[in-house]
Parts: sequence; structure tokens; C-alpha cells
Amino acid sequence: MQNYLTKYSLGVPLPDHTANTIAQVFVVNFVCVHGIPEIILTDQGTDFLSKIFSEVCKLPKINKINTSPYHPQTIDSLERSHRTLAEYLRHYADDDLNF
Repeated sequence: MQNYLTKYSLGVPLPDHTANTIAQVFVVNFVCVHGIPEIILTDQGTDFLSKIFSEVCKLPKINKINTSPYHPQTIDSLERSHRTLAEYLRHYADDDLNF
């Protein structure tokens, strides 16, 4: 997760990549800590397009915008922060792990 204006990034380890987990992590680790955002920009991942995540956004009236498919440049700053985080983790993780 990343604030588009400040580029503040929040990385949370996930046990799996299901819609339920993504929705729960979004509420617990972002909304409960930073408050309800007016707008969120997500990629076309099935977890973000799921009904449960849409309902999580609909209840507090969060305007959820999806990026264009196959166009990662839309959220390039987030993609760059993912790459930087992976580079940092490589230095601290076992060589057998793949980030």
C-alpha cells in the first residue's frame, strides 16, 4: 500500500493472497491506523476485483478505481517501491527464498 502524494509505503506480510486476506489486511493495517481514504487505486488483480473487497470499499464510501489492464505504469511508484523492498529483503533473507 502506498500514499500517492507522499509515497509513504506500507508493506504487510500475507499468509495467502485471497480476497478475504487482502480485505482484512486493508482494514486492520491501513484503515484502522490511518483512517478511511477517499480514493484507492488498485490493479486488476482478482483479489481487488472481488465482491468482498468491493463491499469493504463501498461501506465507508471509498471511491475504488482500477488501473487499466496490462498497464503497470499507472501505479509505477508502487511497482518501484515493491522492487526496492524486494532488494532490501534479499539482503536479509535466506538465499533459497525468491522475492
